[in-house]
Amino acid sequence: MRPSTISKSTIAGRGTRFARTLGSTIRQRRETLGLTQQEIGEPLSKSFISLVENGQVSPSLASLVLISARLEVPAWKLLRVVSHQMTKESRRAPHEGDALEGS
Repeated sequence: MRPSTISKSTIAGRGTRFARTLGSTIRQRRETLGLTQQEIGEPLSKSFISLVENGQVSPSLASLVLISARLEVPAWKLLRVVSHQMTKESRRAPHEGDALEGS
């Protein structure tokens, strides 16, 4: 059985913990690289990147791949870092490679 649209929205939709964590991770990496929202977004708009960084929207897979390429980090690694950040309270030890630096 496929999850409903409502179910998906509560997991990764607007303002969810996932969207906020992904957005802040993207923003941190962008700022570390000294890039503007416009520089990482083309052909995506600066306003879309702003919405993503503020956790207001979750990008599609295609948009995420484009953004991660501009951030010089594979999309899988970006998602792994987000997953780790979301589960920090479980007090598990961080895995090697959970940081985006030096990607």
